[in-house]
Amino acid sequence: MTLRTGKGGRYRYYTCQKHANEGGCDCKRPSISMQTLDEIVLRELETRVLAPERLKTMLKTLLTQAKSKDDDFQSRQRTMDKDRREIESKLDRLYTDRADGILQDTPTFRRKVSEYEHKLEEIIGLKSKIRRRQSLPTDLLAERNLEKFSTTIVGRLRGDNPAFRKAYVRLLVDRVDVLGDKVRIIGSKQAVLAGLINPENISTGAVPSFVREWWAHQDSNLGPAD
Repeated sequence: MTLRTGKGGRYRYYTCQKHANEGGCDCKRPSISMQTLDEIVLRELETRVLAPERLKTMLKTLLTQAKSKDDDFQSRQRTMDKDRREIESKLDRLYTDRADGILQDTPTFRRKVSEYEHKLEEIIGLKSKIRRRQSLPTDLLAERNLEKFSTTIVGRLRGDNPAFRKAYVRLLVDRVDVLGDKVRIIGSKQAVLAGLINPENISTGAVPSFVREWWAHQDSNLGPAD
C-alpha cells in the first residue's frame, strides 16, 4: 500500500499501490485513512504488547529460551576454548613460516589465513552472546520494572514527539497488513526485550536499534474497540 492525499492534502490515506499507479487492480484491499490505521497500530501495541501483564507473558518465554540456550552454550565452553587455542596456534605457525620464507604470500596462503580468522570470529561472537545473556538483570520481569517501562514508552508513543513515535513504531513493528476488514501486525519480541534491558534509551528519548519479529499472525478488527 502507498500513502495518498485528498482534498488538497487535508486527508491522508493508504491505498493499493498498483491501483494508485496503474488505475486498476483485482485485489479487494480497501483504502484506509492514515489516522485510522495509525491509531489501530498504537492501540494494539499498548494493549497487546506493552501492557505489563502482556510484557511479562511474552518476555518470560523469550528469557526461558535464552537461558536454555545458555545451558547448551556453557557445555561447549571448553570445546570452544580448545578450538580457539588450536586456531590461534595454526595462525601463528602460518605467519612464522611466512616471515621465515618457508611460505609465500600466495592466494592459497591468504585463503587459509582468512579461513582461520573467520573461525576465530565465530567463536568470539558465540562467547559474546553468552556473556550478554548472562548479564541480563535478574529482576528484569519484576512488576515495578514492567510497569515503569510500559508507562514510559506508552507515554512517549502518545506524546507530542512524532519523530520518537515514528521511529519506535518502525522498530517494534516489522509489517502491517490490511486484509479486508482485518489488520495483521508483525514485529519482534527481541525489540521489546532490548528496550526493557536498556530503559535509559527510553527515558532519554533515544531510539535503540532492534531486531524485529515479535508478533506473527495476530489479527485485529478494523472497527472501533468494544
